[in-house]
Amino acid sequence: MFAMRLVQMGFNAYFVGETIAPVVTARDSVILLSGTGETQGALLVAQICRKVNAKIISITSSKENSIYKASDFRIVLKTNKSSDLAPLGTLFEASSHVLLDSMVALLMKARGEKEADLRKRHAIWL
Repeated sequence: MFAMRLVQMGFNAYFVGETIAPVVTARDSVILLSGTGETQGALLVAQICRKVNAKIISITSSKENSIYKASDFRIVLKTNKSSDLAPLGTLFEASSHVLLDSMVALLMKARGEKEADLRKRHAIWL
């Protein structure tokens, strides 16, 4: 969702693993989301980013994890670990969604963008 909104604001953004995603370079910033900070796929991406000197921005649930320690910029999003109504990482994932959507709103304001501007760049709302 966040990568899509960035594209709709006119940024070049990709989701790692997409077939059209270009190689990560030192000019790039990569945002990693991992509640545990130990997700194997995210750790692999962090290692690649380190190798090519890309900036790593992490959103994790604590400071005590590998992804947090490997990052250049960090956001700690504290949530309850689990509950009967939201098992596994659901609370972290939902909270991340709200956080990133809030960032979209702030970026829109900073850039003077309106929803209509984003809609013009939306793939299916021409």
